[in-house]
Amino acid sequence: MARVLTLDDLSSPAVRDSFPIPAVRGLAVPRASREVPEIVCPFPEVGIHPEAERLKSDNFGWIVETGMAPPYPAVSEEEVLGRLQRQCMPDLHARMWCDAPKYDYLALADKLLTFFWILDDFMDEPRGDEHRAQQIEYVEAFRPILWAGVPGPCREPWGARTLKTFAELWAQVRAISPLDQLKRHASVIDAWLNVSLDESGAVRHQRRIPTTAHILGKFIQVHGMDMFIPWNEIALDAFLPEEIYGHPSVADTHVRFMNAVCWYNDIFGFNRDMASGEVYNLIAAMMAHEGKSSVEAVTFLVDRINADMTALDYMAQSAGKDGIADDRLERYTAGIKKVVRAMLEWHVTSGKYDWHEVFTSDAPAATDQPHPGPALVPAGPTGLGTSASRLTAHLAAQ
Repeated sequence: MARVLTLDDLSSPAVRDSFPIPAVRGLAVPRASREVPEIVCPFPEVGIHPEAERLKSDNFGWIVETGMAPPYPAVSEEEVLGRLQRQCMPDLHARMWCDAPKYDYLALADKLLTFFWILDDFMDEPRGDEHRAQQIEYVEAFRPILWAGVPGPCREPWGARTLKTFAELWAQVRAISPLDQLKRHASVIDAWLNVSLDESGAVRHQRRIPTTAHILGKFIQVHGMDMFIPWNEIALDAFLPEEIYGHPSVADTHVRFMNAVCWYNDIFGFNRDMASGEVYNLIAAMMAHEGKSSVEAVTFLVDRINADMTALDYMAQSAGKDGIADDRLERYTAGIKKVVRAMLEWHVTSGKYDWHEVFTSDAPAATDQPHPGPALVPAGPTGLGTSASRLTAHLAAQ
């Protein structure tokens, strides 16, 4: 029986330097490998919102004013702020939601998604027993905001600040969201928080690479990318009533969207994940437990990405043709296609998932070798989790 690979194995220079990054049709991908298929995105290049510069300025001013920059051992606040600024989150959001009709709604969605980008790193980084205890206390203090509007007690200063910040954001969400949509948004966040309190956190803390079945089972229950759905409704002022949101065609559109984004997240973020100790990566699981090579694992995910994006394109074009016509649905599904395209461009061009840019102490030291793109982001896992719907049968067939 073959030895199960460990995080140390998968973060080694040999694995890191040979990891195959796929080409993306229509985009220049540094060091793209010919060993794996290219990603073919059917969605055209997105524009940028006319208020993008204002959004960028407002976003960074808000991060500084609210003290959102998370503390890292032996890293100055200035360095954390600088890397958050270079992460270009508002630039991404201005492309994802380039057609947002109301700046106030766009700015609120931008702050909400930025908040959860940062919180995701805090929740997923393995930094010892004390940090794990802080995560649990934070989640327990967070949940009352969703249902009562006020946070519970939190002793850690950064946690207390950010809980107050989210309570203020949530008050704005409550003011503009219809009741059914508000309940739905709260349930999405609550489900995401639950993952931070279950065995997933313990697995990360122990630096154990989960099995493929564990990852698939966990994220069939809750998608990290679910977090994009409520903010998409807010940014586009496209609140979908329950009879439309719950329609099978809309639900499947969400699944295709979340799969495509999360799978290329796992590809482009693989080396950064391994360097920072984030073990919830499907490629890592396939290599560690299924005996797949990196080429085989990446090929598998690229095939899934291309299939899901093709299906998403077809379904978005068909939106409203099966008895659920609504101008909000048309705006919403068109917006999802732009999110997928903007996220893909961001993964390829921003350097967000460059392994050199980790803060955690377990990260390997950076070398003098050049690496593509600007150095952008603080450490942490790939953004907002991994999706897994309907892949179990595909894996079993490999």
